Amino acid sequence: MANPNDSLHNDPRGLAQGGEAAHEAPLPPEESARLALLAECHIMDTVAERDFDDLTILASQICGTPIALISLVDEARQWFKSRVGLEATETPRRLAFCAHAILEPGKLLVVPDATKDRRFAENELVTGELGIRFYAGAPLVMEDGMALGSLCVIDRQPRELSASQRTALEALARQVVSQIQLRRQNVALLHARSERELFFTLQITMFCIVGTDGFFKQLNPTFGETLGYTTGELLASSFLSFVHPDDVAATLAEVDWPSHGIRTREFVNRYRCKDGSYRWLSWRTAPSPEGLLYAAARDITEAKRAEDKLRALSELRRGILGSAVHCIIATTPEGLITEFNPAAERMLGYKAEDMIGHLTPAIIHDPEEVVARAAEFSAELGRTIEPGFEVFVAKSRLRLPNEHEWFYVRKGGSRFPVRLTITALWDGPGKIVGFLGIATDITKRKYAEARLIESEKRFREAIEYSAIGMALVGLDGRWMKVNHALCAIVGRSAEELLRGKFQDITHADDIDEDMAQVQALFEGKIDHFQREKRYLHGEGRIVWVMLAVTLVHDADGKPLHYVAQLDDITERREAAERMKASLAEKETLLKEVHHRVKNNLQVITSLLELQSASLSDPVLRARFREAQDRVRAMALIHEGLYRSGNLAAVDFGVHVRKLVASLLRSYSTGAVPIAFHAETDEVQLDIDVAVPLSLIVNELVTNACKHAFAGGRGGTLHLIFQAREADMLLLSIGDDGPGLPPGFQWEKSPSLGLKVVRILVSQIGGRIGMPRPSEARFEIIFPRNRKSANPT
Repeated sequence: MANPNDSLHNDPRGLAQGGEAAHEAPLPPEESARLALLAECHIMDTVAERDFDDLTILASQICGTPIALISLVDEARQWFKSRVGLEATETPRRLAFCAHAILEPGKLLVVPDATKDRRFAENELVTGELGIRFYAGAPLVMEDGMALGSLCVIDRQPRELSASQRTALEALARQVVSQIQLRRQNVALLHARSERELFFTLQITMFCIVGTDGFFKQLNPTFGETLGYTTGELLASSFLSFVHPDDVAATLAEVDWPSHGIRTREFVNRYRCKDGSYRWLSWRTAPSPEGLLYAAARDITEAKRAEDKLRALSELRRGILGSAVHCIIATTPEGLITEFNPAAERMLGYKAEDMIGHLTPAIIHDPEEVVARAAEFSAELGRTIEPGFEVFVAKSRLRLPNEHEWFYVRKGGSRFPVRLTITALWDGPGKIVGFLGIATDITKRKYAEARLIESEKRFREAIEYSAIGMALVGLDGRWMKVNHALCAIVGRSAEELLRGKFQDITHADDIDEDMAQVQALFEGKIDHFQREKRYLHGEGRIVWVMLAVTLVHDADGKPLHYVAQLDDITERREAAERMKASLAEKETLLKEVHHRVKNNLQVITSLLELQSASLSDPVLRARFREAQDRVRAMALIHEGLYRSGNLAAVDFGVHVRKLVASLLRSYSTGAVPIAFHAETDEVQLDIDVAVPLSLIVNELVTNACKHAFAGGRGGTLHLIFQAREADMLLLSIGDDGPGLPPGFQWEKSPSLGLKVVRILVSQIGGRIGMPRPSEARFEIIFPRNRKSANPT
C-alpha cells in the first residue's frame, strides 16, 4: 500500500510546483513586518529540537489526530519546525492551510471537512494522496500580534474538536510561541553578551541572576521598579522570601534544574511588592555552567486579569447565544454574517459554518420582502434606497425603529413570518460596525390571529343568532352588544338596553352579589362565575335566569370586556335543559381561557427573554430570568389544565416533575449535569393551590441551582411530594450541595425568593421548616384544599 507521505517526502518543496492553487490565502496586512519578525527569530531551517517536538506530540495525543505540525510561513513556503505523522519538511505556501490560519491571529481555524470548504475543496493536499479532511490550526501569535505560523492538527477523516481540545491546542500554541520568543531572546543575548550590563539597564523586562545560595546576584532596574523595592533591598534577601507562600513549592520545583540537566524552563508565580500586594510574573529561566540561574520575567498581572475577564465574557456570550430561543444573527455593516446561533440553525435549516461570511438578504430574507421594504422606506425618506442591507443601514443611521414583521426563507425555499428586531452596533459616534438581528418565528401567532379574527366573527354571529341570551358587557357594566334572545328574555328592546347598564334591570336583592362576583373576576381571583339571578322584565314581572360571565383579555393580558350568557330558568324543566347547554358552553369557554392564559404567559416569557437580551448588567439579567421562571411555572399549570379532562384541578405529582425538569434543563449549563431524584404521589390539586405551590417549587429549585450547583458544579436535587393523614400534604425540596452557611436564618433572609416562598406558604395555609439547619432542605406541610386551611 502506498505511503500517503511519499509525494511530499520525495519533493523537498512538499508538492510539485505545477497545478492550480484553489482559493490561495491573501497576504496579511503587515506581511513585510511579519516576514522581518520571522527572520529575526532565526528559526527557519534549524534542526529538530525536543522542546518543540514535545509540544507537537502533545497536540497529536490530546486532539487524537495522526498528524500534528508546527508550521512557519515565509514568503513562498510553509516549513515544519516540528512534525508528527508526516515525513515532508515543507509545502508551497499557496497550498498551506496555515496561510489561512495566520490571517486571523486571535482565532482558532477549524475546518471540519475540507472537501466541503470552498477554500480547500480543490487543494492538492485534499484531493491528492495525503487526503486531508480535518484541520485545526492555532496561530502562533507573537507579542506584537503578528502570527508567524500555526500549531496544527490534521486528520484524514472529517471530525470536530471538543471545547477542551480547542482550549488545549490554543494553550500549546502559546507554549510554542514562548519557545520561539525564548529562542529570539537567547539569540539576542548571545549577540549582546559583551553589552550585558547595558542590556540589563535598558530592558523593560525584569532580568536577574540568582546564585546557588538562593540570593539575587544581579538585577536590572525594571525589577525594582515593578516591585517597588530598591536594588539593595532585593539583594539582601533570598528570592524565595518574595514569592507568594502558595507558590514557593512550585517555584522550587521549577528552579531545581541543573541536577536534572534541563536548560530552559518557563513558569508563572506571584511576587510580593513592597506595599504588600502581589504581582503575577511570567518567568523564563536558564542555568549557566557556573551554577548561576539566569532569569527573565514579565509582569503579566493586568494580562491575567484581562484574560480572566475575557474568558468569563466569552463563556457568557457563548452561553447566551447557545441557550437563546430566538434566532440571533450578527452581521457586518455590509450584511456579511459573523454570528449564527443554534436557534438560527434550527429555525432556518442552515449550519453556522455554512452561513458565516455570506450575505444575509441573498440567503435568508425573502427577496420580494426586501424590495417592498426598500420601496416603502424610499417613500418615507424621500430618496431612493436600493433593495438589500442598505434598508437597515439607512434606518439605523437615522436612529429610526428597526423592528418589523418580516419574512425569512428556510433552506429549501419555504418562507415564514418572523418578528425581526435589527440593532445597529456602533463604534464611536456615527460609525456602524455591524448589526444584531433577533428574530422570533410568528407563524403560530399569525395563524392564531387569523383564527381569532375568524373566531370573533363566528362568535359575534353566534351571539346574534343564539337561542339563549348572550351579550358583551363593558368593564363599566354597560351593555355593548345584546342578541335577540336576551331581549326576549328580559322583555326589552336592544336600543333600550344599550342605553344603560346591566344593574338597571337587575333585581335589587341580587346587585351586591353581582358586583362582588364581577370584581373578583376583574381582579383575577376567579376566571368566570355562574349563578342564578333575577332580572326585571319589561312587563314588570321577575325573570329568573342562569347567568354565566367570563372576562375576555387582549394578547397582552389586558381586560377587554365581559361575555355574558343568560338562560331563562323560570320554568324548571326548561331551566334544566338550558343549564346543560350553558354548562357545555361554559366548559368550552373555560378551556379557551386556560389556553389563552397559558399563551399570554408564554408571550410574557418571550417578551422578558427579548428584553433581557439587550441588558448588559448581569444582575438585571438574573432578575429577568427569575421573573421568566415564575411566569413559566404558572403557565405550566394552565397548560396542564388545558390538556386535562379536569378543568378545575391538576395532577400535581406529574406537574411538579415537569416543572423541575424544565428548570434543571435551563440551569444545567456546566460540564457536569444536575441529577434529579423525585418521589411523588398522584394528587389532584385545585388551581388556587397548584399555582402558588408551583411558584414555591420554582423559587426553591432556582435557589438550589444558583447556590448549590453554581459554577457548573454537579449534584442531585431531591424532591418528595406525598399525601399525609388528615388531608395534609408534604412537599420536601433539598440538595446535596455544600449546605447553608453557619448561622443562616432563612426566616429573616432578605432574599426576594424566600420572601415569596414565605408569603405563598401562608397563602395556602401551610407551614415551612428546615429539619436540619445546616442542610439545604425545606419541608412544607399544607392542607389539600384551601378551604380546610386555618384562616389564622
